[in-house]
Amino acid sequence: MIEKAAGKPSGAGLAGGVSWILMGSLVVQAVGFAVKPIVGRWLGPTGLGLYSLSFILYGLAGLVGNFGVSQSLVRYTAANEERHTVLGEVCFSGLLVSAVCGALAGFILFQLRQPIASLLHEPAMASCIAVISFSIPFSSLILAETGLLNGLRRMATFAGVISTQVILRALLVLVLARLGRTIVLSLWGLVLSDAVTSVLGALAIRRLGLLVFKPWRRTVRTAVRLLSFGRFMLGVSAVNNVSNRVDSLLIGYFMSTASVGAYTPAKSLAALLELVPTAVRRMVFAHTSRLWSLGKRLELLRTIEKGMKYSASVMLLVGVGAGLFAKDAVRLLFGAEYVVAVAPLYALIAIRVLTGGLTVPIGSLFPALGKPGINLGIEILILGVNVGLAVLLIPRLEMLGAALAMVVSLGIGHGIQLGLLRRIAGVRVDTQWYCRALCIAGTAVGMSIMLERCGMNALVARSMALLSQATATWLLLLTAEDRKGICLAMKRRTEGREEHQ
Repeated sequence: MIEKAAGKPSGAGLAGGVSWILMGSLVVQAVGFAVKPIVGRWLGPTGLGLYSLSFILYGLAGLVGNFGVSQSLVRYTAANEERHTVLGEVCFSGLLVSAVCGALAGFILFQLRQPIASLLHEPAMASCIAVISFSIPFSSLILAETGLLNGLRRMATFAGVISTQVILRALLVLVLARLGRTIVLSLWGLVLSDAVTSVLGALAIRRLGLLVFKPWRRTVRTAVRLLSFGRFMLGVSAVNNVSNRVDSLLIGYFMSTASVGAYTPAKSLAALLELVPTAVRRMVFAHTSRLWSLGKRLELLRTIEKGMKYSASVMLLVGVGAGLFAKDAVRLLFGAEYVVAVAPLYALIAIRVLTGGLTVPIGSLFPALGKPGINLGIEILILGVNVGLAVLLIPRLEMLGAALAMVVSLGIGHGIQLGLLRRIAGVRVDTQWYCRALCIAGTAVGMSIMLERCGMNALVARSMALLSQATATWLLLLTAEDRKGICLAMKRRTEGREEHQ
């Protein structure tokens, strides 16, 4: 039986859940990121390009195979947390549909391997696609399992599942890459890791008492409801993933696979900036779905406000640090031949900080309110602008053109989203708070520049600037209630107790 919510300070539940998601996401991004420099050094830009393109196709096919069921599970489990019978039906139907749809998506991807390779002008991609197609059913199932855990706010288990997946993947991919020195062999590590993780995730869910066979008529009825909502979420996720990866795909089309590899450091480092807003969004989705179903509108808006400010506080700190150390990080991790990615990286850092501090943390609000079509329309607009600008700019500015197309399209789309959130849901942006946050970030950058010009070691100067920014953020941007909630959540996590809202 799912445990009932216990009373706790309003900031503690959100901060605690975010901390678990952030920890799991940090493991995912850090381990996944660490693999790319090693692959790049072992197999060169062309090998890294094949690896990156394979993972783009793997991610897209997994989303299609899941058909938005993972996000449907977040909404329906959060809204029916105390109705154990309904939860059992939702759980069984969601996992079954995900496995079936994932198998179908994997089969279709396998059949399309040659046309896709021809489109990308890279014959070797056909063999890579053939391998990753076997992983799609397991990937779809893992998405459903983590969606269920997210909706139930079992965030420690959630973090464990996604961490297990990426750690196993990294170990197997690197071992097989070292043994065979080929991308095709290393990708079998992806298949094996997803298969093992999907089984472990199912066992974790079974311990909750939810993984029980249900009569087929009720299963079909529930599956139809999940797919009906999921089709919108599939559209949003698929279009968003294509939009986020179309720059790499078009670089491969207009330039070469080696150019995709050279651009990978910019994409990989910028992706690290999405950890915090994505973690906040996962928790806000579950919280707002439940609060909306209970009719608690004021508490819902308060949760949204806290999510935005928590995310913006961290994003500005991480963004300033990423900007100060960007060139050194690329050279150290990937090598001197990848320094061409620094200029695109600066552009991607800027837009990720902006959107991550405003709209990304609350981007799931419309689906939580039962209006997923709004997000779909915005994502289609972003994709259209992104593709149009990329086609114009990549032949002229190469990798920098791809990054600028991403910046402009995300700026337009997220600006519209913020306006709609204000109009439809009553979301307000505390402009005075954001101005203070920007002033603190700007002061940290100026401090770093001044100290370096005065002869201080660059590493020491930048570290002092970031420490000053972090201190000012803690004391001037977060309220006493925020600080108390965060400290309480971190204390509970240190003691090993899983948060329940």
